[in-house]
Amino acid sequence: MDIGLLFVLPLIGGFIFVSNFTPLKYSSSRAETQRLYYQAAFYGFLFSIAAGGLHFTLKEHYSPYTDFFSWIHDGYLRSLLEQPRPGGALLPEASSRIRADIVIICVWALIIGAATPIWNKCLDLINNVSMKFFNKGDLLFEYNLKTITDELELFIFQSGYLLSPIQVNLNNSKVYVGTIVETGLPEKTLSSFRMQLMMSGFRSSDDGTVCYNTFYNEVLERLTKDAGENNTFSFEMIIPIENIVTIGPFDLEAYDAFQSQETDYKKVKKDNPNNQNSKKIPIPIKTQISNWLNQQFKTISDYIRNNFPL
Repeated sequence: MDIGLLFVLPLIGGFIFVSNFTPLKYSSSRAETQRLYYQAAFYGFLFSIAAGGLHFTLKEHYSPYTDFFSWIHDGYLRSLLEQPRPGGALLPEASSRIRADIVIICVWALIIGAATPIWNKCLDLINNVSMKFFNKGDLLFEYNLKTITDELELFIFQSGYLLSPIQVNLNNSKVYVGTIVETGLPEKTLSSFRMQLMMSGFRSSDDGTVCYNTFYNEVLERLTKDAGENNTFSFEMIIPIENIVTIGPFDLEAYDAFQSQETDYKKVKKDNPNNQNSKKIPIPIKTQISNWLNQQFKTISDYIRNNFPL
């Protein structure tokens, strides 16, 4: 038997580990095939080193393991690993045992990789303890967010994790405000997400302003109150990524402030439609200075252009 074939076992163990270990599986699922092969080989090599340390430690200090190794070597591995030699001579005892050590180490490396679900359970336990007793967030999920390089996907996953309101502008001029309730896992490229709507409207084609005309929170509160505690309603919508024009965070207090400012402006304009001396909404001093500087710069530029033509 060619002993070189056994080195495939640590490679398989490394592949199982990279594909399933929680801190690595999302990045590996998005990696190219060649890069994934190198990652599997790297972790397979590390597992082989760990397996060698484990094997020789047990062999040296744990007599039942030593007896097991001798039994499996004498009964199975010696004849399996023997290669034809001139004159039918057998391998020396020392060489045969070295080959047997390599076999056991490769098997141990495969076992370490195959035990990835156990390592994931340990990580989940540590993560849950940190969340419960140290008020930490989901450290594993936050770590895996680093595998996302696309800014749009990263914003959607972060908003879904934090349950923060967002505003979505679609290519049909519809505008939706709500919270993301489902995005899937960062394991695959995001194609859509599901959000609970708070309100919706449309963007005007004339001046680009947004007009909200449907408020789902008010309807939800009324329906839930009428139906009782045992019935729940929701207005969830699936948003395809390809239909999004712009997306960003939404702050209700800022929206109310802008609405109040717009209402004050319309009221002043309605009360004094033809009075040029009517009270105007004050312009901030920084804006006044900026406008004055822009006007002076334009005057100087026009003077140079008219008197010193190129």
